[in-house]
Amino acid sequence: MPTRDIAARLAAALDVDADADDALSAQRSAFIERAVGEDLVDVSYRTLDSPFGLLLLAAGRNGLLRIAFELEDHAAVLARLAIDVSPRLLESRRPLDAVARQLEEYFAGRRRRFDLHVDLRLARG
Repeated sequence: MPTRDIAARLAAALDVDADADDALSAQRSAFIERAVGEDLVDVSYRTLDSPFGLLLLAAGRNGLLRIAFELEDHAAVLARLAIDVSPRLLESRRPLDAVARQLEEYFAGRRRRFDLHVDLRLARG
């Protein structure tokens, strides 16, 4: 049975109200906008589907901090970022839209160079 069928059946069984889901989603979006707008977030992160699996993208105020592969355990990577950079992390797509767009273009063969700010504070060598 496909996962969506299971989710739909569970939602129906629990009588989940779509309007309540929409309201919760709107509140979450408003919270994220405000937190980012008021400079309360030090590290924004999101995921991106890629030919290599799900990537975790993380950026700080100075640019891209980290790209993590799925096998690295995204939760562990976020925990490490909280220790090494700041515990003020928030899942927020907008600060990473340019990174995601350029990576998608690269994976599609439409980009060969990147035009991104990179925060090198985690670089070792």
